[in-house]
Amino acid sequence: MAATGMKRSMNFRGLTARAGWLMLALLGLAGSLVFAPAASFIPLVVVTPAVIYLILQDAARQTRNLAPELIAAVALSSSPAVLALSAVWSWPLALSVWAIMASRLIPSIVYVRNRLRMEKGKEFSKFGPMASHILALLVVTALAFAGLAPFLMIPVMAFLLVRAATGLSRFRQKVRAKIVGIWEIVYGVITVLALVLGFYFGL
Repeated sequence: MAATGMKRSMNFRGLTARAGWLMLALLGLAGSLVFAPAASFIPLVVVTPAVIYLILQDAARQTRNLAPELIAAVALSSSPAVLALSAVWSWPLALSVWAIMASRLIPSIVYVRNRLRMEKGKEFSKFGPMASHILALLVVTALAFAGLAPFLMIPVMAFLLVRAATGLSRFRQKVRAKIVGIWEIVYGVITVLALVLGFYFGL
């Protein structure tokens, strides 16, 4: 009986939290519709099919699979592009920001999945994480030399590549899944700060 009541309480809290986030999102959307140029929302329109797919996957409790996680990363990366367009940046720069953020998130997802499998003694792959990080570094480097990304992003992406190589090697420090996640958040913040500072100071 007590367990049932606790479960209902947790479900209620979950619904309340989701309702709160939905209201916050709707308020943000209303403000954006009033103040942002209409073209700013094009990236959101583009990722709408992906969002619908993710909602269906969430209903089926399949969001922990690799494909939904990667698609979510691409969809989420569209948000900075929307902000860039709202600030009247050019389309090439906005798309570059989208690509940079996707280049940060996708390799991170592939790395963390394999790192956790490694820590649990399960079969894992080094190829996927390394290939995705190398590709991300190449993409960011190409954007930087094209004048569409700060050169500061190159050492950041190179560092993440080294992090992946070390983290999947025998020289790694064994840590819990929680610690791996916390460090990825830290690396994400560093990436965003480098992107902002790089654009602001022209680095």
